[in-house]
Amino acid sequence: MKAVTRFNAALALLIAVSTLFLCQVAEGQETRRIRTAITSPGMTNLNLYIADRQGFFKEQKIFSEIIVMRSAARQIQALIAGSVEFSAQAPDPLIRADERGAELTMLSGLGNSAAYDLVAGKKYQKIEDLRGTTLGVSGINSSSTLLLQKMLSAHGLAHPRDYALVEVGGTSDRLAAIQSGAVSAGVLNPPISYIAADQGFRILGELKQYIPEVQFTALSARQPWAHANASLVDDYLAALLKANRYLYDNKAGTVAVIQNFFKIRPDYAERVYEYWVRNQVTPRDGAITVPGTEVVLDILEKLGDFKGKTRPKAEKFIDSSFLRRAQARVSR
Repeated sequence: MKAVTRFNAALALLIAVSTLFLCQVAEGQETRRIRTAITSPGMTNLNLYIADRQGFFKEQKIFSEIIVMRSAARQIQALIAGSVEFSAQAPDPLIRADERGAELTMLSGLGNSAAYDLVAGKKYQKIEDLRGTTLGVSGINSSSTLLLQKMLSAHGLAHPRDYALVEVGGTSDRLAAIQSGAVSAGVLNPPISYIAADQGFRILGELKQYIPEVQFTALSARQPWAHANASLVDDYLAALLKANRYLYDNKAGTVAVIQNFFKIRPDYAERVYEYWVRNQVTPRDGAITVPGTEVVLDILEKLGDFKGKTRPKAEKFIDSSFLRRAQARVSR
């Protein structure tokens, strides 16, 4: 009798453990792992960080993994190959890949303004002083470089006649190159540009003064994958929209995220927050700016990207159907 009792107890324990295991598996299956590629950690990805830190992804049963790739080209390759589900980057690499048949699309705006300062070495007083020097950029044909060239052209400087460009990497890499004297100047995001200014380096101008509206960064995906996983895409965008709302409505919480993530002083975190909100860099409604995308297309056209064919319209590279559904859900 005791043996039967022990057997029944063991069986009950086995059933309980098995049930717990199956529940854990089921719960694990409910949480979807999503990989998002970024070029480098920066403020244009702020809503991704907020959505993670404030639990908005978790609310949508999403485990968000951010992968730093340091190269727009590698991001596009990873997106096409399916190594990542989303890419947060400038539109121009996506447009170029899409024109070659990659079937990529922009889903939501992340940075709808060129949030960059032109920072130079201590001996340079004005933009014209950069004539005959070498500037550090993330990529020769990257969007920030194209916008920088437009800024410099307003001061009569043309590439390659008046200055050289060298690839040195992301914002932190460009700051290091300026500090070492390897390059004369480069564009830096706040708060890095503020830190550089406090070290005695010179801010010669803001890109926004020259290009008021531009689709600087966007969340992108493979269009066939997005439509095959529409519910998941909607959930992801809903989390980002909640993060956008948090950004504008909760200054103290957002400043804390900025300070914690970038490991900067509270005063820097507050300054960059004020800049972000004042210029509405992150669109509250997540919408992509069509006129800002047209600016990118104009630059690409001047570079000869659409030679021999009709220049496409911005709408070709934007799919707003997912965002509209997410907006309707979050507004309820």
